[in-house]
Amino acid sequence: MDARYDFTIYVIFAIWNFPLWLIEHFGGGNIQNSFIAMLYAKSMLLAAVAVTGRLIIMISAKITGNTQSTPGLVLSYLSSCTLLASLLIIGQYDVLALIFILAGVYFYVNDSQKYFFICFIIANSMKYFGLLYLLPLLCLKEKNPLKLAGKLALSMSLSVFWKIFFSLGTYGTAVLSNNDGLISMLTDYQVFSGVSIFWVSYLALVIHCYKRKDMSQARHYHEVIFAGFVTYMLLYTATPAYPYWVVLLIPFMTIMLHTSGSLYGLNTWLTIMFESALLIKHYTWYPWCYSRVTYGNMLLYKLCPNKAVGAPDIGRYINYWIEKFPTWHIPVMLSTVFTAAGFALILLNRPKEAGDSGDSALTYTQNPVLMRIRLAISLLILLIPDIYYIGVTSGVLKNMQP
Repeated sequence: MDARYDFTIYVIFAIWNFPLWLIEHFGGGNIQNSFIAMLYAKSMLLAAVAVTGRLIIMISAKITGNTQSTPGLVLSYLSSCTLLASLLIIGQYDVLALIFILAGVYFYVNDSQKYFFICFIIANSMKYFGLLYLLPLLCLKEKNPLKLAGKLALSMSLSVFWKIFFSLGTYGTAVLSNNDGLISMLTDYQVFSGVSIFWVSYLALVIHCYKRKDMSQARHYHEVIFAGFVTYMLLYTATPAYPYWVVLLIPFMTIMLHTSGSLYGLNTWLTIMFESALLIKHYTWYPWCYSRVTYGNMLLYKLCPNKAVGAPDIGRYINYWIEKFPTWHIPVMLSTVFTAAGFALILLNRPKEAGDSGDSALTYTQNPVLMRIRLAISLLILLIPDIYYIGVTSGVLKNMQP
């Protein structure tokens, strides 16, 4: 899939990398040959995850009234092996759009419509992920179809502006995103010879949100988080989504997990099942994201005396062992586990109907023991490629190469 984004994200790149331009412009040399300069450029992702973490804390404090939950939420957010893999290994930039999506949610729950729209206008001008969440979000409040369409059109104004502006020049296609791949991927999983699983499920969510009326504040907060969680969970249960898009899901999963009350324990185990199976599947499904070349350029491997030049990529290696047990259908079982866990989380955490404890206030919940268990399992799954590549580099796994 084309990895380009719309022009807004390049503006952010320019702002972050402006100090590097100054150094190169006035100091001479090529900063792309500087390891420190490249490390600074990539550190933008760490800054972005710090901002998203702060926004998660602010949203949680607003909807629960608990301002003392910071350590638990941060640990839970950073315990996600899929989040860490996306940011620290693959290093894609969808997390920048996530900043504006979460900021939009914060302004939404604070009834600041002006800044809510500004945030989603910016988010939608990077890629269309924000638009997917915006529609059910608007449906929770706006019941007039014409006004709803107008607000959606407004949210795309900056994206349309960039497309018109750059279509007038020679280099427009070089700085504009190609969302055709995203749209095509949303239709990849089909049943009954042409019915898209994603779009059927997504439209059901939109209808669910449109039907919600006369909600209490607590119920409304629950619906807001649930809509974001379902929108981005469907990317992984109903499409062959790329590994790095998972950054969109994890904030909503984190907030939902810690506001689920008595379901916290079960939700934690389902989250562990979902993330572990998904990441192992991605090692083999998208091997280029976790290849020898990708790991060879990471800081850890710069410190190693040798690189695993002769080692097959981790995806090939895992597939080699999977093929030794064909009757176990391991790839199918992995997909089944994370899909079942994802849908179970959706069903268990759906907002209750009125009169069925659906209007009770959201409260912050955590269990330190379960949080540590999740962190340990996440790190173990995340370190599988490191153990393999370092093992081959050191010669420990030399005789195990397929």
